[in-house]
Order: sequence, then C-alpha cells, then structure tokens
Amino acid sequence: GSGRASAAPTLACAAAAARGGGGGGASVPNGPAAVSSGVLELRNSSYTPIEQNVPSLTSDELRQELKALLTFMFKDKLPMPQQDGGLRLPSGMLAAVLNDKYPHAPLVHFPPPHTLALRRKGDGVWTQDAVRMALSCFLFADVIVVLYLHEWVSRAELLEHAQFRCTLTTAHKTLEDVVLHLNLPTSIAQTMRNAGCAQPSALHVLTDDALLEAGLLDAGQRKTLCAYIRSVTGVRLICPFCGVNTHVRMSGAGYSYTKYVRLGTCMGHHACPIGLRYLCYNPECPAVRAKLADKQVSVSAGTTAVPQNCAAPFDSWNDKLMAVMPPEVQHKYPYTWFNQGG
Repeated sequence: GSGRASAAPTLACAAAAARGGGGGGASVPNGPAAVSSGVLELRNSSYTPIEQNVPSLTSDELRQELKALLTFMFKDKLPMPQQDGGLRLPSGMLAAVLNDKYPHAPLVHFPPPHTLALRRKGDGVWTQDAVRMALSCFLFADVIVVLYLHEWVSRAELLEHAQFRCTLTTAHKTLEDVVLHLNLPTSIAQTMRNAGCAQPSALHVLTDDALLEAGLLDAGQRKTLCAYIRSVTGVRLICPFCGVNTHVRMSGAGYSYTKYVRLGTCMGHHACPIGLRYLCYNPECPAVRAKLADKQVSVSAGTTAVPQNCAAPFDSWNDKLMAVMPPEVQHKYPYTWFNQGG
C-alpha cells in the first residue's frame, strides 16, 4: 500500500543521517531527496542506499516481523496466570505499576513508530537489520494489540462468578484452619459446613448479608472474613465445552505470540490478539469424550483426568469461551478475527 512505499525512503534517510553523523563518513546534504524506480538517490552525496530495492513482505514474512516486534514490546512485561489460579507479575513490577503501564487494557497501542524504531535500534548505528526493524515499526503502526489475559484484565469481574473461582494452593485448606487463622467464633465452622463450605473456595456462598442474618459475626469479623476469602481465591477459566474449571490447566506453551501471530480487525484497525492456550482434562467433557472415542482410549470409572493427548485444547480468545463469559467481560472484546489465523 501507500504506507509501505512512503516508509522506505523516510527510513533510508534516517539511516543515512545516522551513518553520516556518527561514523565520520559523508553527511547527508540539505538538498531534496528523489525516489526513482524504487531507488533512493540523495543528490550531491556519496551515500549508497543499504538496499536498492525494498521487497514487499510476504504474509509469512509479515508475521515474523510482527512476532519480533511483539517480542520486543512484551517479553517479560506481561503477567502470567498460574495453574492454581494465582497471577505472577513481571519480575520487579508491582500491580499498580503494571496497571499504569497498560492503562487501556485489554487494548494496547504501539508507541509512535519513529519512537519505537529508535528504541529498537538502541545506541548502535543504522545497520541493514536495524533499518528492517525500523520499517516494521511503520508497517504495523496502526495495529492494536488485544490482551486476552482474562485472569489479569478481568480478574475482579470473574471473581464475582463462582464457576471461575478456585482455591490457591497456598491457602488454608480446612474450615478449622480459617476459623483459627482469623480468630473467629468456633460456632461459625458448623454454620459453614451446613452451608456446604467444605473448602475456603466455597466460602463465597456466605455473603455479607448471610453472615449478618446469622448473627454469628460482628461487622469487623465479617470484613476480616471477606478480605480473607478474596486473598485465598484464585481465578481459573472454565472449559467452553463443559463449563467446568476444575480440570482446566494451562498448556505451558506460553503467550501465543511466541509461537504464532494471528491477525484480524478491530474498530477499523488491524488487530493482533495475545492470549494463552488451555487444556481441559475432564473425562466427562463432551470435547474430551469425543477425543477419547476418536483415539479409542478408555478410562475407568472414577478417573479424574485423561491423558494429555486426549485433553481438549482452547485459546483464551475462543469464540465459545467468550460466549460463556460474563457480559461485563464480553463487552471488553467486541472484535472479529479472520478465520484460519488471519
């Protein structure tokens, strides 16, 4: 398109300026630049273009360039959900700093292309690779990155829905532990058992109103208990095929952009999702049962998980998953993706 044609001469001029100013060679004159047959010619200059012909990038090359740009932007700078429902923040980064870094999450816009190009180049001179990297900053200037990291972006919303909750492995395991840890009246333990709270993750059935009506806790104790419930409760996505999160685990493949890049559209812009892949090991899941039948694998009664090659995979932007997300989460992602990866 016209954007690619205009970017190459601009970047070549930048390369010439950097080379002339930093390496002691011929400087770029103040006269006009002329573009002829794809070759940048600087009048009255000994500058030789790094590439006389800038080839159009193929689809695969575009993806590799975008993958490299995403790696530069996000490597070690995004939170990673944990198997137990916790959230590991980037090294040395506090939650408040992370939120300030991505104030419009799940949407992330690249910095201005000239700024990003200089940042990628660093302190070195303009080499052929540096010019190519800079060019990609202009090619993808209009791309919006969409973070499908629900356990971080929509953590507060998902905690309001029981099917997305789980108990952190570092949490106290029994009601007696909770009662002892919080120094609560022992009579509340029986009330919790009667309400079906065998584990702290089920304590959400005891709302503030329920505790108040039971008359077992005063205002201060209710506040302490509710704060504790939040501290021991994690977020885990549900399987879009069976609606259960008990058997859902992360695939271990890492962020999607480290393996492949998917392209789509978002509000008139190109868009690229970043998400994670999950596996459901529930032997009662319809998708898992279909794979068991296809691979002719039988599981005995009472089996709590299936072999990994029979688990049902899904991505965090899966259409079926988004369809069962709470409305307040769905509203953050009104986007349409190209089929087959874009």
